[in-house]
Amino acid sequence: VGSEMCIRDRARQALDNLQQIVAAAGCSLNDVVAVDVFLTDMQNFLEFNDIYQEYFTAHKPARAVVEVSALPKGACVEIKCIVNG
Repeated sequence: VGSEMCIRDRARQALDNLQQIVAAAGCSLNDVVAVDVFLTDMQNFLEFNDIYQEYFTAHKPARAVVEVSALPKGACVEIKCIVNG
């Protein structure tokens, strides 16, 4: 449950941050063409994907999800994207 809660809270925070950064550039999530997701535990993919689908509903950019051994500052998820805008 702790790991699941971590991924849900952290995924939502990462996607909120991503949305704000994209908006600050004068774009929206509909302008995102590619997303790379780094998870420290691939067992969290389904929980992450549930949250991700709240942000990318009709628009589905290309996406890669990979498991990594660690992320800075003990994070359990990191997201980067490419925006066409």
